[in-house]
Amino acid sequence: MQTNNDLFQSVVMLGATAAVGTETVRHLEKFTNLTKLTLLGRRPLEGCTASFIHQKIIDLFTSDSYQNFLEGHQTAICTLGVGEPSKMSKEDFVRIDKEAVLDFAVARKAAGVSHFQLLASVAINPESKSFYLRTKGELVEELKALQFERLSVFQPSMILTPNNRYGHY
Repeated sequence: MQTNNDLFQSVVMLGATAAVGTETVRHLEKFTNLTKLTLLGRRPLEGCTASFIHQKIIDLFTSDSYQNFLEGHQTAICTLGVGEPSKMSKEDFVRIDKEAVLDFAVARKAAGVSHFQLLASVAINPESKSFYLRTKGELVEELKALQFERLSVFQPSMILTPNNRYGHY
């Protein structure tokens, strides 16, 4: 019988320093079969002491900056996203929440990852009138088109953190 621990032997992650990403890393640190966890981000995640965690500082918008760190992972997890999309331009939101994520996914597919996991949002729809929900829905459709062996899209209605933020386009 396959357990959740068996699904994660080597993981590469984008978006580990925000609220959900940090909690995801804390959870992954407990997996007994995890032999390699590579965190890609703009800054390091403090408090990571496990020997199997490797942190790499990258430029989110240049896949060449992380290309050398992608090989040898079975699973990719992406929790990258803007915490308060209403406080930035729509163009910047798309650049971070859609384009950077899609570039990461394309690079992961090319590097042979079999399972891609994405933190999205409830009610995403590529035809939504809501800019936020439409953008997230378009992203998921483009991820489906990449035909990963397995694609997991998590759609929480609300993420509770010590500093909840509300409001999106």
